[in-house]
Amino acid sequence: MKKQTVSCGLDDSVSASMEIPRSWEVEDGEDGLLTITPDEFDGMVMLGLDIYPLSDFGNDQELLDFWAENLDGVSSDWTLISSKSDSVPTYLTSVDIDGNKEPKGYLVVSITGDSSVGAELIAAKADWSKAKPVLMDVAKSFEVDRKDAPNYGGSSNSNSDNKDTKSDLGSNEASPAASYSAGSYRVGKDIPSGEYKITCSSRFGYYCVYPDSSKGDILSNGNFNTCTYVTVSDGQLLEVTGASFVAIADAKPTSTLSGEGIYKVGLDIQPGEYNITAQSGSGYYAVLSAVDANESFNIINNDNFEGNSFVTVADGQYLEISRATIETS
Repeated sequence: MKKQTVSCGLDDSVSASMEIPRSWEVEDGEDGLLTITPDEFDGMVMLGLDIYPLSDFGNDQELLDFWAENLDGVSSDWTLISSKSDSVPTYLTSVDIDGNKEPKGYLVVSITGDSSVGAELIAAKADWSKAKPVLMDVAKSFEVDRKDAPNYGGSSNSNSDNKDTKSDLGSNEASPAASYSAGSYRVGKDIPSGEYKITCSSRFGYYCVYPDSSKGDILSNGNFNTCTYVTVSDGQLLEVTGASFVAIADAKPTSTLSGEGIYKVGLDIQPGEYNITAQSGSGYYAVLSAVDANESFNIINNDNFEGNSFVTVADGQYLEISRATIETS
């Protein structure tokens, strides 16, 4: 059978590829997501990447458990399917997208360098008995290309290596804007205190702020699929997954205003009145005065709504939305 190689990526440093039959049709979607139409069975195959750092986990099993816990319908029963170049292990498990305890796809995860990269292959509305062997062959061809990653098992705990652009916190010399990749950062040592914009580089991003590296309590955290903001102080610990971040002075506007995220008035959106539309069923919005650890005290007003709702925001405020879209015209 003649095959073709399809690739998708999260950013310039992370990409992955799989071999599929040449007869399958491939359509590019948003955020690097590929929609693939097989001809062996009815349905669609969705190919998209997620990435989680290794630094927070003691071993491969803890990391795989995290994948299973944070993606809907993913089984915790993993199988090692490949350990090819540089002893990079690749694991496979089944995915139940319908909630009826019948698998409809696979999640394949490759642990490489300082991160793990996974792809979901979902055979929606398909006869699983026909789709299973085909998708298994595709999953076994999964390969990850990490241009900036150290070898698997190598040292990766230094967060100075996670910066896309190096920056010396004690230097007074001008330097290029620093962009920080997913990882764990000590505020005041690895990054300066202050406000940061975090932009999703996967289908979903996550951040968490702890009082210190003991991780005794959570001061602030959030899931998002576009962008969010956070203000951190010296001594705190900031952990970011599936995203990168920059200091607010270096932040650029975000144009996608839907799903889950927090947007800054004056940067992402202009002051004024907006119509917010629920994506399905009910939506949520909140107008925030700040984005520090005291989340409950920063809310100016908020609402769970059905259909749509109007809100007015002022310069310097933040607009948080969930399951909704901000109409800008």
